[in-house]
Amino acid sequence: MNPVDSIKRFGENALTLATRLKGLGYHLGDLPEKPGYWYEPVFCSASRQEREDAVRQIEVRVGPLPLDLRAFYVELGGVSLLGFHPEWPEPQELDPFSIAPLAGDWVGHHLNNLDEWAYEQKQDGVPAFIELAPDALHKGNISGGPPYSVSFPQDSEQQTILDLGGERLSLIDYLRRSCKWGGFPGLEAAPELAQRLPLTLLCQGLLEI
Repeated sequence: MNPVDSIKRFGENALTLATRLKGLGYHLGDLPEKPGYWYEPVFCSASRQEREDAVRQIEVRVGPLPLDLRAFYVELGGVSLLGFHPEWPEPQELDPFSIAPLAGDWVGHHLNNLDEWAYEQKQDGVPAFIELAPDALHKGNISGGPPYSVSFPQDSEQQTILDLGGERLSLIDYLRRSCKWGGFPGLEAAPELAQRLPLTLLCQGLLEI
């Protein structure tokens, strides 16, 4: 399956998961006692033109993005299933899926980071990176480590490799893992916690990616 089709299928799955999660009482965007803590919407609200423009600005600084990452940012922009359910494991245990948009308010943040890198660290051989999401602990509002990220340069003809708190995983495999666990890829490391979620309902009929 080509990267664009895989990304589009993930987008459909993410919509299905967000709808099911909300119906099950999952508080999208909230943390206990902190409504609206995660201010980004489930799906990026920027237009396709804005998303394409943002990608071009990033590529000026880091070179051509791999096809799968470019497709994610152009087709979806960003997806956030951050939140909590009062009867499920804590967010830091579930590590809900999130990749921040490469558009809207995030553009300036990403560009500023890359410009600081070019000024201070490029000459020292430090790789450029784009932040993807808080690490698992920060998703539960607990002080943790560096954010999940993607570093550059990457081979534009190969799959994108993400840095997920020290674990290196391809973007497509991360999306597959997220669908396998109903939007909560952290369950890969703690499958026993899945018994506390209606995983069969969440995953029913999700598209293969």
